[in-house]
Amino acid sequence: MPRLSKRAAVKVAESYCDRRRYDCRLDHAHLTKGGEVWKVHFDARSWRAKGKVFVEVDARTGRILQAKETGRLTRRHA
Repeated sequence: MPRLSKRAAVKVAESYCDRRRYDCRLDHAHLTKGGEVWKVHFDARSWRAKGKVFVEVDARTGRILQAKETGRLTRRHA
């Protein structure tokens, strides 16, 4: 099965930010666990706060395995 490219993994991780209405800027992304998982790191901001977002993406399926937010990020309410 073909492996997800770095660009595709970042796009999947950006969708996590978009769903939470964070403005995410890519810090870095790298393959781990023997090339099975992309770890994508963002600097993130909401309208009230800033922090970091870490997203793990399965390199084969493109599924988000885990996501973690740090700092004082809060969700924006419409």
